[in-house]
Amino acid sequence: MEKYLQQCLDSLSKQTYGNFEVIIIIDGATDHSYEIAKRHCEKDDRFKVFWQENAGSGPARNHGLEKATGELIMFVDPDDWCDNDYVESLVRIQQQGDYDLVTTCGLSICFGKNGKIKKTEKTSFEEEQIKGLRRVREDYLKLFNAGAVGGPHCKIYKASIINQYGVRFPDLRRSQDIVFNYRYYNYVSSVYVSNYSGYMYRVLIKARANRIKVDYYKTIELIYNDIIELYKKWNIPVDDHILSTEMYNMVYSYCE
Repeated sequence: MEKYLQQCLDSLSKQTYGNFEVIIIIDGATDHSYEIAKRHCEKDDRFKVFWQENAGSGPARNHGLEKATGELIMFVDPDDWCDNDYVESLVRIQQQGDYDLVTTCGLSICFGKNGKIKKTEKTSFEEEQIKGLRRVREDYLKLFNAGAVGGPHCKIYKASIINQYGVRFPDLRRSQDIVFNYRYYNYVSSVYVSNYSGYMYRVLIKARANRIKVDYYKTIELIYNDIIELYKKWNIPVDDHILSTEMYNMVYSYCE
């Protein structure tokens, strides 16, 4: 990530909202990412960096959660970057209704092999306030289908819920973010879906199929069974057609 990390850190330092901390976890990087992060921490004392042996993004994020002291939690990947008002916008939305979860849109910036932008795609959501435990749970699959509760980016979480219920990422190499989100979602009773977009995903054009493991089906099976069990626990009927379609789409997205 050394080619992209400085842009990410600079975008966070420039945030219009100032009362925040940035926890950087270096997950056994063999490039110069650790040195870049340490130099940035020297310039901006809101940043702290920690090293761990390579364990994957799930354990790295868990490490960050253990170090975090803020009331609200956000996640940023080191090859992505944010608009200057990103944190301020999400905090403002969250505070308007003290929402347990706020989920927003992102921009996917696709770069070719020459480093030039090939295309930009924006996720779009319909602005929606979801309140009440049963309605929140009834709407999970709808939000999952829309891509609103997949990855941890473009969201703001309450640290109190994460800490009270010990919500953590599983030790999986793929789709651990989906598991974290439904584990967290199990304890929320208010959600705000916003069409605001201030997070830029860096997408590098390459053969994604080369990155998927042959036993990825085991992860898909785990997620499918977990969601079925959640709906049983919630005593809410589950649309198996929608769920099965989403499981298929998860595999297809890695292989296209």
